[in-house]
Amino acid sequence: MGVKRIYADMKENHLEAPFYTENDQSVTLIFKNNIEQRHLSHAVGDNGANVGANNKNGANIGTSEQKIVEYIKINPTASSSIISKDLSIALRTVQRILTTLQENGTIKNDGTRKKNAWTLLK
Repeated sequence: MGVKRIYADMKENHLEAPFYTENDQSVTLIFKNNIEQRHLSHAVGDNGANVGANNKNGANIGTSEQKIVEYIKINPTASSSIISKDLSIALRTVQRILTTLQENGTIKNDGTRKKNAWTLLK
C-alpha cells in the first residue's frame, strides 16, 4: 500500500516516478535526485534571506514573491497548490501573489486550465 501511495504522490506533484525493484527479501525504490529543487531551497531559504530583493526592473518584491519567482524559474509548469506545498506558503497567499505578479507584468501564464506554463517576463 505504501508504494502505491508514493507513486500517487509523485504523480500528483508532477515528479518522475521512482524506479522500483523487488526480490524475495526486499523492495527497492530509487528516486530521481532533483538537485535543482534542492538548490532552490538552499538559495531562497526559509529564514527571509531574500527580503527586499529586486526584480529586473528594480521593483522591490518581498520574500514570498521572490520564492515564487525563483520556484517558477525551475518549475514553469507548477500549479499554485504545488507551489504552496513545496514552499510552505498558504495556498490563498500563493494564488494572490501569482495574480499580483501577473498584473504587474512579472510573470505570464500561457498554459491551460489543467496545465500551467509560466513565463518570466521581467
